[in-house]
Amino acid sequence: MILFLLNLLKIKTSIKMILRLMFQIFLIKSQIIIQFEREWVSYPLTKENLFQNLYRNQLVIKLKIGSEKQEIPLNIRFREYESFIFGLEVNQTNLTKFNNEKSSSFHYITKTPIKYSFLPFEYAYTFSDTFYFNQSIFENFPFILVSKLSKFYSSNYNIFGGGIFGLKRRIYLSQGLEDFNIIKSLKKKNYIKSYAFTFQFNEENNGKLIIGGYPHQYDKNYKEKNFVKTKAQILSDDLTWAFIFDVTYSGNEIIEENCQSDLIIEYGFIVGNKKYYNYILDLFFNEKIKEGKCYKELNKIDQREYYFYSCDDNVNVSIIPELKFSLKEIEMNFTFNENDLWYNFEGRKYFLVLFQNYGEIWYLGKPFFKKYQIVFDQDSSVFGFYNENIIKPSYYNYNWIIIIFLIIIILGLIGYIFNYFLKTPRRKRVNELLEEIDYISS
Repeated sequence: MILFLLNLLKIKTSIKMILRLMFQIFLIKSQIIIQFEREWVSYPLTKENLFQNLYRNQLVIKLKIGSEKQEIPLNIRFREYESFIFGLEVNQTNLTKFNNEKSSSFHYITKTPIKYSFLPFEYAYTFSDTFYFNQSIFENFPFILVSKLSKFYSSNYNIFGGGIFGLKRRIYLSQGLEDFNIIKSLKKKNYIKSYAFTFQFNEENNGKLIIGGYPHQYDKNYKEKNFVKTKAQILSDDLTWAFIFDVTYSGNEIIEENCQSDLIIEYGFIVGNKKYYNYILDLFFNEKIKEGKCYKELNKIDQREYYFYSCDDNVNVSIIPELKFSLKEIEMNFTFNENDLWYNFEGRKYFLVLFQNYGEIWYLGKPFFKKYQIVFDQDSSVFGFYNENIIKPSYYNYNWIIIIFLIIIILGLIGYIFNYFLKTPRRKRVNELLEEIDYISS
């Protein structure tokens, strides 16, 4: 009997170890998928505020934080590395603020606010609490709680929401703030397997932020053939997601070689420079503006002036040459036509390419992200593009094969236990019959 109990205990321990191993494999290899929504700066939309809305429309992630699951909207930003939320001490009234007194799982990491001079905030606490990413629950998750915004940030940016979800290139900061980048925190706690992230848009400009892995990650052959990557460049001494276009051209005419470009998901436009502005103006808009069918407008945002164009709904905009970007380094072209670069609103078409009066940098905003899937690796400052024209080979998810194999082992152990219990009474009865036969024969 004692021997049987010991064997049963060993079997239960083995099952627990296998289940724990399965859970770890599934958890570490999993990705975090968070829904995002597009939110306008001002609503309802009008012709007067449309430019601001198209430029400023935010991608917002709504996270639930604390024991009472307070819903806090976070703006996705490529210009910030840190992720933070606003506390009750922040003066702005148009923000959603986190009330830490309502959360029984809230814990201060720093009990007195720390002063910063180079970030969007001047004073902030660090804390940990329970975070809810869709169906996933993360306890003791580290984060930043802002108590005072910097004057420049609050006066130059139209802030709304409840905080920032930072996706800037990985940098190393003083005072331990690097530990409060949300992707680094997820990786450190083994909730994701890598620092990679990507976006998937739908037709309404809403979609998913996928954190923790490359698509088709288990097929090395697919990754090598279909995924082309480039190292992020340093742009104006700033660690953004910048890179160099070998050639920028429209139609078949070369407009600019070796131009600098930066991927900025905060912008609702592609921001071009003077060369492309003069090309498009001379080729198309000049005559249409004279005819009163198209319009050139000047708008100002963050003390910067931009020109943008709109045309009446009956104007044939397809005669504008395609806007193309070419990267010879990775042999990939990015082409934009009228369906990608025009926004229809109240009987008018708006050109989603802005022109700045200074600078030589192209800023590629949401039109670029909507058309091309881009995968970013925050740890190594590498990002790349999937070439959908190459035939995708079939692939196997080897992690699921391991899990299925472990399930088979567990089912075998369970079968063994049942079989043991079923055979024990029979074996006992057989032994009793043998003893009776021996007794009679003797």
